[in-house]
Amino acid sequence: MKKPLLTDFPEYYRRYIEKVIDKDILNYFAEQKIYVVDFFASIDEEKSKYRYAENKWSIKQILGHLCDSERIFITRALKFARNEKQSLPGFDEIEYADSANFDELPLEILVDDFKKMRDSHISLFKTFNDEILDRKGIANNTEYSVSSVLYIMAGHVDHHINVIRERYL
Repeated sequence: MKKPLLTDFPEYYRRYIEKVIDKDILNYFAEQKIYVVDFFASIDEEKSKYRYAENKWSIKQILGHLCDSERIFITRALKFARNEKQSLPGFDEIEYADSANFDELPLEILVDDFKKMRDSHISLFKTFNDEILDRKGIANNTEYSVSSVLYIMAGHVDHHINVIRERYL
């Protein structure tokens, strides 16, 4: 699967893409799904509510954020793949997390949501050829290629897993 060029995404996302740029992204998505499911399944319900500081998300909120972000990024990837010409809006991840009820849900529901969503995304990505991966669109007033969105998704998950390991566990 074609990798993004450095000009295919906003500079802000370089930190995510650099985590996974040397990977076969389809295999990485499948392996990452297993890793993420196992990682969150190893956290007990009480620990999943933990916040390492005031005004920081709980572990459940981070997982909910990952699910929300995957939905937004997959929408961008699909729309760009289908040559959407309209500029897509950005989103305020803090507002999304604050507006959700992630802490009220059992952790296993959030884990299952991520797993099912990732399976669906992998299925879609298998239908993209190099020409589709090169297509570009605009979101939040910035241009992205389809392939860059895939790599952003994978790196974003790794980023948050690392934050949980370093600050929560």
